[in-house]
Formats: sequence, C-alpha cells, structure tokens
Amino acid sequence: MAHFDPKEYKRDILVFNIHKKEVILLVFPTGARIIDDSGLLEGNFPDGRKIVQITSMADLIAKKEGLKSVIKKWLSTIEK
Repeated sequence: MAHFDPKEYKRDILVFNIHKKEVILLVFPTGARIIDDSGLLEGNFPDGRKIVQITSMADLIAKKEGLKSVIKKWLSTIEK
C-alpha cells in the first residue's frame, strides 16, 4: 500500500462534528482558502482547516447569513 498523508485532502469536504451534544462544529478542511468577511471561521491550524461553532438553534439563526456567505465562497473554491 502506498504511503499517504491523511491530512492531505484530495477532495473538498465539510465535516459536521457533534461535540458532547452541546456544540456542533462545522469543519472546513480547506477553510484557509476562504476569504471570510463574516468572521465566522475560527482557528489557525497548520493544515489549513477552519471551524464554525454552533452552540444552539438561536446561535445558528444568528449566524445564518454569515454561514451562507462562507459556504458560497467555499463552493466557489472547489475545482470543477
């Protein structure tokens, strides 16, 4: 089997991580490529991932427009 780096993403994905049933983390493994004017993307990870934390339905509603913007920008970075 050929060696590979599991942190090297060959495709673009969005990961939903339910953390202790209190927080949902949206993980953008290639999030560093997104120009985030909303300020939602968090993290300074060496592998380029960024996260958005959702702590409640009210938090999701408050972040709705910014999240839509981030997702649209992320989708525009995907190679076709």
